[in-house]
Amino acid sequence: MRASAVAVVLFALLVSGCGKKADPQAVPSVATSAGGSATPAATETATASPSKTPGDDTGPTYPGNAKDYTKALLQAWSAKNTSRINQLANQGAALQIGGMGTPNGEWNTYVSCNPDGSGYTKCIYRNVHGDEATIRLQNSQIGHPTAVTEALLDKTQYPNDAAGYAQAFWGAWSHGNTDRMRRLSNSGSVVSFFNGKEKPTGATAYPTDAGQYVNVRMEGLPAGAFTYTLKVQKSLLGKPSAIVGASN
Repeated sequence: MRASAVAVVLFALLVSGCGKKADPQAVPSVATSAGGSATPAATETATASPSKTPGDDTGPTYPGNAKDYTKALLQAWSAKNTSRINQLANQGAALQIGGMGTPNGEWNTYVSCNPDGSGYTKCIYRNVHGDEATIRLQNSQIGHPTAVTEALLDKTQYPNDAAGYAQAFWGAWSHGNTDRMRRLSNSGSVVSFFNGKEKPTGATAYPTDAGQYVNVRMEGLPAGAFTYTLKVQKSLLGKPSAIVGASN
């Protein structure tokens, strides 16, 4: 009797299970907390802001100090990058730059940055041609657009006469412009000849023709203070490297 009752119960359960389909359900994803308990994952995924790759900025940058701001302007100037010049210089300075041609871009010699009146700084750089750039900046605009208010360029000149050429070299020496001295002479030995010697306040040139050369005697002022002779190659007058020798 007991076995018969058990069979009836099992039969009823089987009929019930066959007559009803189980509803499919998505298996919820879970995240495990630090303590080991499982918690349901968020239904929406947060979007992380992409990190900036160095140098990935698309907008212009403005250096925060006068030295670097000036260098940035000079690099733009030498690259003929008008749009960058207009970002860094005001209209007046940009017009100055536009009227002075394109200088060599190797601005390797930083000379100084010093106050230039109330609220301004003046910076001086030289390139390998001996060109000297003097840039004036408004202090309150450094780190921002158009800080440059004035741009001047003293370009190295190559006179066509021996006396003028020697005077150009002499002037470069007196102002400590070693880059220009190198540009006007053909070797480091000419420049090194003047190392340690007293710089002149002025000089008088006395050229003497010597075939393919002109020997230019330079007498320091006051007259007779010192005398040096520069040997100038005629065929290189009006060009770089015409001074080929120096002696007492």
